[in-house]
Amino acid sequence: MPGAAGGRELARRKSREYFVELGKQGDATTRDRYGTEYLKELAQRGGEANRKRYHTQPRTIHPWYGGTERSVPYWPPRSTKRRKRPLYIRIEMEDGET
Repeated sequence: MPGAAGGRELARRKSREYFVELGKQGDATTRDRYGTEYLKELAQRGGEANRKRYHTQPRTIHPWYGGTERSVPYWPPRSTKRRKRPLYIRIEMEDGET
């Protein structure tokens, strides 16, 4: 709503205890309203979305030993068995420091 306090202003108006109580009641309200099955389905859908993204989109990785790598998922064509997850090809990226 326009003119309503939000962000830091809301934190200044309300006490710390208000937010602690709000956090304690948040999951209980959802559980009471929709049930535990709904929460389980919600968690399952989130996991599926993460796996789908992880198995299809390339990622930039910064390993502990330095540098930059690119991890690209690769599903080999005409594979003899059905894969549950792709092969991950790691490509070292050239750093700008030379």
